[in-house]
Amino acid sequence: DGFGLQNEQGVIRDKIKKLLNLNVELPETYTFGEESQLVEFKTSIVYPPNNNMRPDIKKQTFNIMKVICGMANSYGGTLYLGVYDTGTAKGLEDDLKEFEHSKDKYDLYVRNQIRMNLGDVVNAGITVEHPNAGKHWVYAVKVKPSKTPVRLKLDNNFYLREGTSTCYIEEQELTEIMETRNFDSY
Repeated sequence: DGFGLQNEQGVIRDKIKKLLNLNVELPETYTFGEESQLVEFKTSIVYPPNNNMRPDIKKQTFNIMKVICGMANSYGGTLYLGVYDTGTAKGLEDDLKEFEHSKDKYDLYVRNQIRMNLGDVVNAGITVEHPNAGKHWVYAVKVKPSKTPVRLKLDNNFYLREGTSTCYIEEQELTEIMETRNFDSY
């Protein structure tokens, strides 16, 4: 968490406050490491990147479902919603406005999208957690790897998590990869 620098952040903050003779409490920064084969960060399920904070839930939901599909077709992983690409917590306050400020409606939407677009088997292999992020509400989707290819019903394609990216893959190629995968180690 935080590239292993969580303690160092506090020490540096204290030194800066002392040097500047500041007597205020600075807000704590919550970090979740860095993106990897098994970790992806998205700030929202409502607001796509580079869209000037205009909601486009359909477009961003597609992006989120691609990541979950790619993780299911790979080694699994965790998708953090409400976290910047840098790994720092942003929270989902803006998203919650689109769901009448209801965390329950947000969760129901995410779960229904997973079930409708990736199927009940993938949905059954998903656990959701809300890691501590101070005042920020973060939604962590933990995805188990699938033993059979998972198709994203939104565009009828297959995706695979490769490093820090999610890429399109042909079904035959994905099947060949899965046939050689050792699931005992995941």
